[in-house]
Amino acid sequence: MASLPVCTGIKEPDNVYPPPPFRGVFAAGAIAGAAQTLVSTPLMTLEAHFKSSSSAAQSLWTWTYSTIRQLGLRSTYTTLRLNLLKESVSYGLFFGVFEYVKQQGYYHFLDFYYGSHTPIQPGVILPPNSKKPHWALSPLFVLLAGSSASIAHSLVSYPLTKIQRAKFKIRTSYRAFLASPSYSGSYVPTTWQVLKRGGLYKGFGMNALRMIPGSSVALIIFEGVRRRFAPEGEGVWGGDVVVPSHKGIDI
Repeated sequence: MASLPVCTGIKEPDNVYPPPPFRGVFAAGAIAGAAQTLVSTPLMTLEAHFKSSSSAAQSLWTWTYSTIRQLGLRSTYTTLRLNLLKESVSYGLFFGVFEYVKQQGYYHFLDFYYGSHTPIQPGVILPPNSKKPHWALSPLFVLLAGSSASIAHSLVSYPLTKIQRAKFKIRTSYRAFLASPSYSGSYVPTTWQVLKRGGLYKGFGMNALRMIPGSSVALIIFEGVRRRFAPEGEGVWGGDVVVPSHKGIDI
């Protein structure tokens, strides 16, 4: 994210300071989420309608092949708009919040705890009256960033997933669903009933608790591998920094 020579045509340095702004990372995450939606939408739509259809005697693959052959691949994108909204916004928030807490949040904490921070070139001798931040701070901020990103992702994806499930609970065949516009009327009241009951976030707390450990561990491993194979001297989040040696407490 910090360097995009392929897109910009400009050779940028390996170490970028300050880190990229939230809006840039959010846009990158939203584009990634929208791109994967083009692949996941037909698979999710076909699987959901297969489970609610009367074609249990057929295998999923046989039913999918015959359905696409008769109705065309375009018919599997009936939920594309809702999926695009859910995936682009949720993944934009996921990566945006993760990078913001991990980078800007880390530097803000250094300013709060040590008084200031100063970027330095990799490999140079530390300036007088300066030191490196405590080694435990960076992993802690990765853990905090992963937890925050998981919650931000769930705030968008959890209620929209409930709306999608309400739509797929319509008991009819996939062919009848596509052929009859009247079934669209059964979708709106079902979603509205969920909204009136305030059930879009029912169970959100337990879902978030289940998501946080897995996301945090995965992102910690990602950061560890990234730093292991990063160019020498890249530092913590894209640039080495030092803090005043007379400020803060070495934990």
